[in-house]
Amino acid sequence: MKIIITLKHYKMKKKWFLLTPVILIVTVVVLISCKGLFEDEYVCQSDDYGYGTFQACCNGTDCYYEYNGKKYWCDGSDCSDAAEDLVDDMMSTTNCEDLSKEQISFLIESIKVLN
Repeated sequence: MKIIITLKHYKMKKKWFLLTPVILIVTVVVLISCKGLFEDEYVCQSDDYGYGTFQACCNGTDCYYEYNGKKYWCDGSDCSDAAEDLVDDMMSTTNCEDLSKEQISFLIESIKVLN
């Protein structure tokens, strides 16, 4: 009886000895693969082109402009539509003189550079 208990004890120790490195490896793999979950922090910069202050924010994959509490999202590679929407909003909420198409285009291009 004592020999059987000792053999069972030995087998159990052997299982834990082999299982511990597997658990450690799985834990490391999970932590490395979840690294992307913590990269959602946005880096923002504020700017003002005379029509109100706005922020341009990016986190490496997504970007947005924020003006008067509204966010204009883009994928970070082409923010033309978001910049145009931002300029339209800025122009409609401020008392500004009519700008020429060239001035509006320049403003949009200047804003796009921020991302």
